[in-house]
Amino acid sequence: MADNDKILTRIRGLLAKAEGTDNEHERKTFMAAAESQMAKYGIDRARLAYLRPGREKPELRSVEVADPWMREQATLVHGVAEALRCRAVWMRAPRAKKSTMDLLGFAPDLERAELLYTSLMLQMFRALNRQGVPFGHTSTKAKRDAYSRSFLHGFISEALNRIRAAEQRAADEAQDAPGEVSTEIVLIERDQVVHAMFAKMYPKLSKGRKVTVDADAYNRGAEAGRRADVGGTRLDGAPQAALR
Repeated sequence: MADNDKILTRIRGLLAKAEGTDNEHERKTFMAAAESQMAKYGIDRARLAYLRPGREKPELRSVEVADPWMREQATLVHGVAEALRCRAVWMRAPRAKKSTMDLLGFAPDLERAELLYTSLMLQMFRALNRQGVPFGHTSTKAKRDAYSRSFLHGFISEALNRIRAAEQRAADEAQDAPGEVSTEIVLIERDQVVHAMFAKMYPKLSKGRKVTVDADAYNRGAEAGRRADVGGTRLDGAPQAALR
């Protein structure tokens, strides 16, 4: 457990450095190192749990998202959770200014998800503030909001692509000893356990709706997401909307 704490402390330090610098090269370096260590940590913990069956079960945790941009925050949290073999449900009441998301997964994956989505949320809004809204999109509040929303979705999409890619690289590079169950099978079985429990806990989930985006803003957001270097989701405003 002490070694695990040291690894997570090291990862938190890398994320803090990435969040605290305006130098894109430094941020890219810090985020790449953090994601690489996170992915390896997740695989190591998964293999350890596989060798000790019955000692670890999926857990349920909650995270709060709030206006402004509550829907986009929920999209980010959901995407990070899914990429790290967790599941997420958005528990939103109509017209609420803040709401709760339930996250289901094994503890090491939930820990990684919390670290990543918290860091990415800070980076995402910092990138939006630096970008601003171009003059042609400022005539009305609706246009400004539409541009900003598109930017955020672009950022989220690209950042999630990078997380998935990093997770896949770590799995591909895992060294399986002769006679051991492969890392691929361990991760698949782990994901199936979470999926089965999720389906049992949330048998009825509402469908989402598409989000219309501005192409220019989306592309700018995607570029900002690429710079975050941590590698649309449809959401519904109804209560207990599944982000799947």
